Amino acid sequence: MSLYEDQVSDIAIYPIKSCHAATVNGHAVSSLEVGPTGFQVYDVRDREFVLVDAEPETDGRLRFISQRGWGENGRLAYRNDSQMAAFETNITEDSLTVSSKIGELVIGARYSETDRTNKVRVHGSTLTSAFDQGPRAADYFTELFERPVRLARANRSEPRFLKGKYWRPNASNQVAGADSMPFLLINRASVAACEQEFGKSVPTEQYRPNITLHGFYPFIEDSADLLLIGEMAAYVVKACARCPIPNIDQNTGERTTAGMKILGNRRGYINPDDGQDVFMGQNLNHVYVPGTVVSVGDRVDFVTMHDTPNFTLL
Repeated sequence: MSLYEDQVSDIAIYPIKSCHAATVNGHAVSSLEVGPTGFQVYDVRDREFVLVDAEPETDGRLRFISQRGWGENGRLAYRNDSQMAAFETNITEDSLTVSSKIGELVIGARYSETDRTNKVRVHGSTLTSAFDQGPRAADYFTELFERPVRLARANRSEPRFLKGKYWRPNASNQVAGADSMPFLLINRASVAACEQEFGKSVPTEQYRPNITLHGFYPFIEDSADLLLIGEMAAYVVKACARCPIPNIDQNTGERTTAGMKILGNRRGYINPDDGQDVFMGQNLNHVYVPGTVVSVGDRVDFVTMHDTPNFTLL
């Protein structure tokens, strides 16, 4: 029985963490298979590739890089990194192609293990093993970012598990290179409500969702517990605390202020001891069943709900 219903309006897969959503065989995606760590197509998984600093930190880990352009102190240090938003990525059965202002990079899409592995720091967690993708990819991204950068791919044999408090029965409970969860859900109605209040318009893709709801009920996702999205069951486990990436135009890489400005009344906390954040969207921990597919137009059922949102607004 569904308490509320909605519909999938858009889906996206991001093969390289923090880069542009991919096309498949040159076309926008309308249907994607669900893998153990999120969406997958052919042999490429969502955010399975991660760009990293070439030199390790003192603990031996390589630090991931993203559109944020943050340095080790968590402050903006590399403005050029916002270009990641403007990379065009295309997936075929055999290749992953990256297109940027310096030309194209074509690498193999089929998963394979190499001799060179590294540990990669992703915020407060670690990809314990990621395969270096070789000098050609390193040279390409080093030229683009004008600093030493390498490309790594998560080792599927050593999965990165979610924190225990986000585990759910029968769920996948694992992720590749994404910040914390295998799926990010955004509700168009929630974004529209914020836009109306602040008088600014922001493309939904600036919040970088994997799944976008058409949006019949603004902010209903904040109180959801279990969803059925097409064929996929998914638990809503954590409100998404936003960093400055929503301020970055996802087609040009240009920095603005609108993406975060419209969220002015979305400041709050999950746990008061952890401090305040600004929230938009919900992170999902899905139930992995081989062969499951999610498509644009799929019905979304809100199967179970909490009495209150999963974070507290100030």
